Amino acid sequence: MPIAGIVELLKTLFSRRQSPTADTIESTTPIALPAPESSWITICSLNQSLDGHHWYVFHIDLGQPDKPFCFEESVGGGHASGGGAIFLARSDLENWAGDWRSHLKLAGCEWVIEIVETREEQKEIVALILDKLNRTLPVQ
Repeated sequence: MPIAGIVELLKTLFSRRQSPTADTIESTTPIALPAPESSWITICSLNQSLDGHHWYVFHIDLGQPDKPFCFEESVGGGHASGGGAIFLARSDLENWAGDWRSHLKLAGCEWVIEIVETREEQKEIVALILDKLNRTLPVQ
């Protein structure tokens, strides 16, 4: 039984001052929870390994408006692999120990560099990147 169904059952029983029994648990209708919406948008990703797994990825996370730019690197694949990700604001890019321009080139979206370098307003940068991405996606 899903957690939501158990919670509803307990609320009902509590309001009636009853204890749960096997019959009341089995007869409870589960409540479907809405699926969480992903706020991540992958802008580009590219495997730079000729014979393995070394991905550079750039995402925008609309769920993190203060630090929407995610630079991800995955080496080797799987849970024991190397790599990681960092979320940055526009103001963090130049002080990041990594090289955001190089990362974008390796991820296959060098075009993002010009947008970032010519704008200061973070919301405008995000909007322009998403607008450009929508124009480059194939129509289905």
